[in-house]
Amino acid sequence: MEIQPYILIGGNSTRFGTDKATFEFEGEMLAARAARTAEEALPKTQARFVSKAADTFLGRPVIADVYADRGAAGAIHAALANASAPWIFILACDLPLAGRDLIAKLSTFIEEEHGCVVPVQPDGRWQPLCAFYHVDMCLKRFEMAIAGADRNQSLRSIAEHVEPRLVEFSEYSDIPDSRRLLTNVNTLADLDNI
Repeated sequence: MEIQPYILIGGNSTRFGTDKATFEFEGEMLAARAARTAEEALPKTQARFVSKAADTFLGRPVIADVYADRGAAGAIHAALANASAPWIFILACDLPLAGRDLIAKLSTFIEEEHGCVVPVQPDGRWQPLCAFYHVDMCLKRFEMAIAGADRNQSLRSIAEHVEPRLVEFSEYSDIPDSRRLLTNVNTLADLDNI
C-alpha cells in the first residue's frame, strides 16, 4: 500500500522561543530527523514538509497550507489535499522520539474501514500528529472543520468522525522506551528533559 509521509514544520514555536524545525537535537535538525525517521519507516517514499508557504527545505518539497492560520488541522488538510496516495502519514517535527519502530508498528493497523490510525499515549490522550490518515475518508471532514463556521475543532473531534483505529499504549508498549515515544517538545526545557 502506498503511503506518503508529511512532516509538519509550520508552527509558530512561540513557547519554544526559536524555530523548532531548524533546532538541532542529537546533532540533527528536528525537521530533518522527522523526515529521515518517516522515510526509514516507510521505504521508497520521500517525506514532504508542510508549512505556511511553499518552497523547498532540506532538499524536499514544502507544501503550503491551503487555509492560513488553521494550525495543525490546516496542515493536515494541506497534506490530504496534496496527496496522490490513498494514505498519508503525519508526523510533527516536535515529536523527536517517535521512531521508525513506532511508525512501522502503527502502519500494521491500517484497514480500509478506518479513516485514521492514531496512537494513544500512556496518559490516555490521542496523538493525532503521529498518525495515518485515509485521504478519501478524511479530506472532506478536515475541509469542513477548518473552512466552516466551527474552526476551533480539536484534531480529536475531527478524527472521531472518520472511524478512527485507536492504537492503545498496550499495543505498542513492547517498543523500547515506549512511554517516551510520543513526548512532545514545546519548550527548550522539554527538549532538555528528554
